[in-house]
Amino acid sequence: MGKIIFFVSWVGLICLSFENVHGQVYRYSELQTYASKAQADAMLKTERAVAKRFHELLNAYRAQKKLPALDWNEACFLAAHNHNQWMALRETLSHEQNARNGVFTGAQPGDRLGFVLQGSKLALSWSAENCLQSYVDDMAAISIEEVAAAALEQWRNSTGHNANMLGKDHGSCGTAFRIVDGWVWATTLFAYPAK
Repeated sequence: MGKIIFFVSWVGLICLSFENVHGQVYRYSELQTYASKAQADAMLKTERAVAKRFHELLNAYRAQKKLPALDWNEACFLAAHNHNQWMALRETLSHEQNARNGVFTGAQPGDRLGFVLQGSKLALSWSAENCLQSYVDDMAAISIEEVAAAALEQWRNSTGHNANMLGKDHGSCGTAFRIVDGWVWATTLFAYPAK
């Protein structure tokens, strides 16, 4: 089994060459385009499978705490996906996008959700965000289950991230993973219907 090393501080810098980062961001109106690419691209398919498994584990954890399940939200997923693209390209773990590049979608989580929702009739407000970065030293030996479970465990062991996962004000969330050259970037965006 491969070893997973996680970094969850809200800001950091890792200086590596990411030749395989193919940064593409999506709006909600482009969800079908993303879904088509995810069916054809093995890594996108794996990243999506990890995200869905993480969501199941998150809801099981919430159930243990007698909290209601969170709905899967595709707009939050896309905002999380877009943020992972930015973090991977910038080689930076951060809740703020502080540098404009080809995948910049907004400085703050609410801005990034607004980018995704632009042109749609969905009305959501973000309520919290979790981000992490990890390194897997042997990707071939790591399963979807292990990556998802390791992310949940890392966030559970961080007071602020755990509070976000157990928040009572959320109605939905979307989690995305970005895996490149052994590095794993993850973001969960929690939301509730806008009033």
